[in-house]
Amino acid sequence: MHLQRIKQEGLLTHIRLPVGRNPDGSWKWKDFGFTIPISSRFRQTWDLVALLSVIYCTFMVPFDMTFRPEKHLGLVLADVGIEVFFLSDILANFMTSYLDADLNEVCCKKKIAKHYLKGWFSVDFVSSFPAETISYLTPEGGEGPDLTNLKVIRVVRLTKLLRLLRMGKLIENLEVSFPALGTFLGLFRLLFMMVTCAHINGCIFYYIATLNLGNSWISKLYANDDGSCCDNRRGEFDGPRFVDAQYDACVEAVQQIPLGRIYNTVIYWSFTTLSTVGYGDITPCNNMEMTYTVASMVCGSAMFAYIVGNISSVVTSRKGQELRMQEKMRELHEYLELRKIPKTMRDRVRRQCLHRWKKTVFDEHYVLQDLAPSMRRAVIDTVYGDGIRVVPAFRDLFEEDQEFVIELTIGLQPCSYQVEELITIKDDAGGDFYLITKGYVELVSSDGRICALLQAGDWFNELELFSDAYNEEVLPYTYTARSATPVEAYLLTRETFAEVYDNHPNVKQQLELHVLALLEDARYKGR
Repeated sequence: MHLQRIKQEGLLTHIRLPVGRNPDGSWKWKDFGFTIPISSRFRQTWDLVALLSVIYCTFMVPFDMTFRPEKHLGLVLADVGIEVFFLSDILANFMTSYLDADLNEVCCKKKIAKHYLKGWFSVDFVSSFPAETISYLTPEGGEGPDLTNLKVIRVVRLTKLLRLLRMGKLIENLEVSFPALGTFLGLFRLLFMMVTCAHINGCIFYYIATLNLGNSWISKLYANDDGSCCDNRRGEFDGPRFVDAQYDACVEAVQQIPLGRIYNTVIYWSFTTLSTVGYGDITPCNNMEMTYTVASMVCGSAMFAYIVGNISSVVTSRKGQELRMQEKMRELHEYLELRKIPKTMRDRVRRQCLHRWKKTVFDEHYVLQDLAPSMRRAVIDTVYGDGIRVVPAFRDLFEEDQEFVIELTIGLQPCSYQVEELITIKDDAGGDFYLITKGYVELVSSDGRICALLQAGDWFNELELFSDAYNEEVLPYTYTARSATPVEAYLLTRETFAEVYDNHPNVKQQLELHVLALLEDARYKGR
């Protein structure tokens, strides 16, 4: 009963996929076991938890390594829990479907494993090393090899920061699942980058101070009332050589300062330095601190300019394509909410629309009409030439009237279809012409027999499209066209063709000859 409830909620799915055809023409199906759909509520929640875990590690790992705070039970459990989650994430990724280049969901276990091993597996594997758990089990007061191993383990904890490489992918998944948060997530990405850089920069600045605590910026700021806790003449590591009452007093005074106060100070210094403000109230005390401060200002000026510039573009002047895409996605989101489309279907609709809008978000005719005729022909030929010239009629007509073919080409509309989706139905009136660019299309007769299997570079409904050249009535489709695999194609509607044809009467004779040849061929084949 519990397993059945999980299936109904779309958390885990028992996948059956076609793997071929039987001798009678029916599909042969195979079960692929349990798979986590990439668009399921469970996977979306899992990605959100992964994002929060990465954010936690981004801040806690550098802080723990430099400030070495005493952790209470809650933080210990959080660290161990996140390491268990990262290990579980590897297993979950081996069970999660993915989208291929055509945005089709792949659920085959072998393909999922191969895709994951070639992709993020190495990063996930290295960053999932349970360094925190091992460090908790290793005694602090060890000597010799034990102490060395503990230091190595602490350094290995930095591998968790490799998970930052997946931040972009996690945020992209959230943008698809929650399109209304697009602008917010864009701002969050930039602000997170800025805060992370400031946090790591501040932790490093504090760590440099701990190398010579009695002669550092901390002792200069908090324990230098009489000027004895900051001697610029000393080297970076000269403190231990001057083991005297004054140096010990400086170190002891610094050790009394709460870590929270010091952290607030380094974050304040980091932001003022990276933003090139630099009030000058916190200054370095030795050569190493001075060198690092200069490096921080150089890197900070470039980083801050980049982040501020991007925040401005996100808020005020996003690119034209991004604005159009965002508006279309917002309208689609409102439609799906209004019509109460099931959640399991919404992500599929969004991804398919996004795939098409990326190619059609601009009005290509509006862009091309301002170009000189020679340049427009060159652009059209570059974009569509290889595809359109495979059709004999268009190739011949291009030699007769280039503008006629160019106007037809501008009218091409990209379209896509999933497996076993009907493209056209036999005997329906339509007259739309299709040029296949990817995938396979079956032409099926009225008795269900597959008459032809078309692939990329093929086309169909040519005779139906040209019916205007010899008949005022729309010629019905001769076959039912059905996608055998995911298909991408260009569509030329009968209305577009008729409009362009009426403006170019000089191609009438050439087109009539081609139509007569098509009719003769159709009679010969018994269509």
